[in-house]
Amino acid sequence: MSAARPLAEEKVADAPVPSALPETGTAPASVLTAAAGVILRIVLFDESATYALPALSTATPNGS
Repeated sequence: MSAARPLAEEKVADAPVPSALPETGTAPASVLTAAAGVILRIVLFDESATYALPALSTATPNGS
């Protein structure tokens, strides 16, 4: 049995076109830079502020 495929139409990519400008008036991205010699570091904390549970409430209902 042959693995050859029958001839078909040639698939050709579209011609390249220049990039279109955005329709809305947007500003280009900004880059935050620091002075030479300035090093910023990320510090890992022992406890996660995101996953910490709030302190237990000490509120009591009215009349108690």
